[in-house]
Amino acid sequence: MDSSYDGLYVLNLNTNKISHVKHDKNNPKSLSQNSIYKIFMDSRNDMWIGTWAGGINYYDRDYAVFQNIVTGDGEKMINYNIISSILEDKSQNLWIGTEGGGINYYDTAKGEITFYTHDANDNNSISSNNVKTIIKDKQENLWIGTHNNGLNFLNTNIEPFEFVKVNPIDQEKVALSNYNITSLFIDKLNNLWIGTLTDGLLNYNFKSKKLLRLNNISKSINCIIKDTDPGFIIAGGSEGIEKINISTLKHEKIDFEKNEVSKDFIRVNCVFIDTKGSYWIGTEGKGVVLL
Repeated sequence: MDSSYDGLYVLNLNTNKISHVKHDKNNPKSLSQNSIYKIFMDSRNDMWIGTWAGGINYYDRDYAVFQNIVTGDGEKMINYNIISSILEDKSQNLWIGTEGGGINYYDTAKGEITFYTHDANDNNSISSNNVKTIIKDKQENLWIGTHNNGLNFLNTNIEPFEFVKVNPIDQEKVALSNYNITSLFIDKLNNLWIGTLTDGLLNYNFKSKKLLRLNNISKSINCIIKDTDPGFIIAGGSEGIEKINISTLKHEKIDFEKNEVSKDFIRVNCVFIDTKGSYWIGTEGKGVVLL
């Protein structure tokens, strides 16, 4: 399933046929908006579609229709309609990141939503309402990257929730809160990788509490994933794809010159590696490239 500004494209791997799913203003059970921002599959294999300005959609497989969670102040509504990230916890509830409404916590059993937003008078609130990415560690703690106010840590096992600001300083004496975070990933060595909008890739060592800015090629990072070899990560961004050794921090650009379609594509939005080790690369303006 691929996202775009023109709805969803669904590839059937058995038939190699592609179906196009779009918003239909005359069908309330269609996709709510054609600008797709996030696609997430939960532990039940259900699909959640986050959109730009159309809220979040749940795809009902039984009836092949979309259910849209609308924006509003009610307990069954989300508080902002730009959805940047979706994460499922061990209780099968969803943590939904928005680009203006902080985090919306969706209790899937009750169908109720709780908002966690920034409060200038509360030091335990989230540092920004513009949330770009949410990941969890082995202890079910959340790490939350924001656009304009750094990194937050949340221990979900202790209530009431307290959002802790994590703000180390890198080798250039720049605090993490000064970076606009776009993506997060925890590797097998328990290091946190931080992608930024304009300053490339950062590595945060949980044990030493040290923050290091890498001199990698792409300065705008859109995604970070584990490679087929867990000793490496893959970062996609403004200059294509880079492979980084998580132990030595050495990096190299992956050269795809053999692929005719990919010779002139540069900006990478997302990467998925399938069970055969093939790379599915979502690009800006060049569609999907399979390598």
